[in-house]
Amino acid sequence: EDGSLAAPADVEPPGGVREQGRERVVPDAELPSLAPATLLRRPLPPALADALLEELLAESKTSWKPSAWMVYGQRRTTPRASGVYWLDEAKEARSSPQASRPIGVPSVALREAARLLQSLVEGLRPGASWTPSLVLGNRYEGGADCVGWHSDFLNVLGPRPVIVGLSLGATRPFRLRRVAHEEPNTASTSARTVSIPMPHNSAVVMWDDCQEEWQHAVLKQADSSVGRHPVAGLVRISLTFRMARPELGAEWAKNCSCGRPSGLKSKGGRYYLACNPSGADAQCGFWELCPGAQAEAERLRREAAVMPSAGAEIVIGD
Repeated sequence: EDGSLAAPADVEPPGGVREQGRERVVPDAELPSLAPATLLRRPLPPALADALLEELLAESKTSWKPSAWMVYGQRRTTPRASGVYWLDEAKEARSSPQASRPIGVPSVALREAARLLQSLVEGLRPGASWTPSLVLGNRYEGGADCVGWHSDFLNVLGPRPVIVGLSLGATRPFRLRRVAHEEPNTASTSARTVSIPMPHNSAVVMWDDCQEEWQHAVLKQADSSVGRHPVAGLVRISLTFRMARPELGAEWAKNCSCGRPSGLKSKGGRYYLACNPSGADAQCGFWELCPGAQAEAERLRREAAVMPSAGAEIVIGD
C-alpha cells in the first residue's frame, strides 16, 4: 500500500481517516475521537531527538536483528530489525525473556526520553501511574520494511496497557483500525482506518482498549513516498515505551503444549492464552481463556471511568 500521507521531515502532515470507502483529512485535535490514541508533536527537545536518532542509527545497524515468527504454519523473519532495552532491571528479571530480540543497554539519552514521555502521559491523564520500564526498537530501512496489521501480546504488559510510540528519522504513516465484531451496531466503526503520519520527533500514545479492540500497522510503501529525513534518509527508528507488569503475568503464566510460555491476547472482549508464535519452530494450537486477565481488565476499566483527565489535546513540545 502506498503511504500517501508521508511528507518531508520539516512538514507537519495532517492525519486522515477512511470510512465507508471515503477518505478525509483529520485535524490533530479530532484524532482522539476517532481512535484511542493521542498524537504528540515534538515531545522531545530537538537536540535530544537528534542525538537519540544519531546513536540508534549506528546501534540498530550493527546490533538489532530481525525476529523469527510462525505465520500460518511457516517460520518467517520480520521485514525489519528489532532490539529491546530494559529501563528497570528488577522488572526484567521477573519478566518473560525477549528471546527472539537482542537486548541492549539503555543510553542516557534513551532514559531521558523515557522520563519526558512519562511526564507527558501524566499531564494528559493524571493518575495513570504509568512508568515505562521496557523499550522495543524497530528499524525500518526503507519503504519495503514494514509491520502488518496486528495487536501486541500482553504477557509482559497486562490488559489495557499504555504504549507510547516515538518516531525518529523518516516519516511513515502509522495506521489504526478497529477490529471487526459481529454486532451490527459496530459496522461503521470496524470499517474505519485512521492514518497518523509520524515525522521525526513525534509520538503516539495508545490508550485503553487499543491493543484489545484495535490493530495497528506500518505498511509497505514505495521509497518515493517515504518522507526522507536529512540525516536518516529513508530509515525510520520506532521506539515503543511500555510498562512491564511481571507481577500480573506470574499469576496466569502457563506453558502451551509446546512446553513454551503461552501468549496473552484479547479478541471479542475475551482474554485468552495461546501458543506464542515469537521464536517458535512450530505451533501447537493451544488456546485457553484467562479469567485473571479478564478480571484485571474490568478493574482497570472501572478505574479509568473515574480517573481525572487533562483532555486529549495534541501536545507540542518546545
